[in-house]
Amino acid sequence: MNEAAYYGLPGEFVHLAGPHTEADPAALLFQFLAALGTCIGRGPHFRVGADRHYTNLFMVLVGNSSKARKGTSWGEVRRLLTFTDIEFTKTRISSGLTSGEGLIDAVRDEIRENVPIKEKGRVIDYEEQVMDAGEKDKRLLCVEGEFAQTLHNSTREGSTLSPVIRQAWDGSMLRVMAKKAKAACAEPHISIIGHITNTELQLLLSKSDAQNGFANRFLWVGTTRSKCLPFGGNDYEDELRLYCDRLREAVAFARTVDEVA
Repeated sequence: MNEAAYYGLPGEFVHLAGPHTEADPAALLFQFLAALGTCIGRGPHFRVGADRHYTNLFMVLVGNSSKARKGTSWGEVRRLLTFTDIEFTKTRISSGLTSGEGLIDAVRDEIRENVPIKEKGRVIDYEEQVMDAGEKDKRLLCVEGEFAQTLHNSTREGSTLSPVIRQAWDGSMLRVMAKKAKAACAEPHISIIGHITNTELQLLLSKSDAQNGFANRFLWVGTTRSKCLPFGGNDYEDELRLYCDRLREAVAFARTVDEVA
């Protein structure tokens, strides 16, 4: 990538971590953007017509197993997150995209139902009760180290995963129209980071998902090992902590922003 891509705080992180890791600089950059965009939350957005584009991002690292250092690059970004927002790192990073219903459940709104009030065995009235408190934090970062499994799950007969993922990227209401599926989320803020090999991607990305808007919601990032560090790089934790002081300020500011003109 052109050096101009490594701009601002994201670019500073790549230049800070880069000398000490075999990770591809592009892998560090895009995972940083996906992770911090999720951490910021559903606030700042760019309006296109009636649609609002928030800071959530879908991206997949594509590279040969053991040579692309995909997992290595995520490790650097995850450490950055722990210094920036430890609570988010502990509670709002997940994996295991198996079904659309499961994704909705992770960010579900409160569920209320009318429950009958009985007197001497007869229903005399109905009372609304909270049946499920739901998940208050609608931010969710799905990190799929085996994105091949996600693609496989999306093509199973009857699977709702592909359409729900598309809705999640749009930031629109998540709901499955099934009799027993009560969970829904009105304002999700979901990002996806996936890792996959070239061969798996060619074998498992269905023609349908390549054409129906699923694939073009993802940034596909080709990655390879940037350098050989058989004993690892130098420890840069002190520099990283100082950098994260500024990053926390940027995240706090971003949470006060609404529409970006």
